[in-house]
Amino acid sequence: MMLEDLILDYVRRNPDITFAELVRVGQEAGFDMLGSYEIWAPADPNVVFWGNMSLEFAKAIGTLRASGKIHLNPASPIAYLADGCPLPLPLASDPPPGGYTTLHWLPVFISSQSLFDE
Repeated sequence: MMLEDLILDYVRRNPDITFAELVRVGQEAGFDMLGSYEIWAPADPNVVFWGNMSLEFAKAIGTLRASGKIHLNPASPIAYLADGCPLPLPLASDPPPGGYTTLHWLPVFISSQSLFDE
């Protein structure tokens, strides 16, 4: 099974999962999930959705997002605290005009449905 298949199957069976949960599921299946890659918000490169990802994990998420099979929806940081894995960055909550000048974290759920019209 490829990592993309694992992610898609898990997201379809479990609505609104965190990146932290997905890392655990991937590791349990034998995939290398940790590395030096990050996923940023398209509108602001200083807004990070998740970090410390392996190249394979980052590519799988990118491919599934580009194909519309998964979506990133806003999440409460409490969901990541419950998983024990919040990113050690300030929360992105009210971006200044022109965007942030330092890295900020925007917690998201990975879902098979978007909360927004795309």
